[in-house]
Amino acid sequence: MEGSRLDQSLENISNKRLNQMKYY
Repeated sequence: MEGSRLDQSLENISNKRLNQMKYY
């Protein structure tokens, strides 16, 4: 379960970065 949580957090970070790139 901890591994899946880490994957979710990594997905959140990557998604945030993609959103930032869209704005810039």
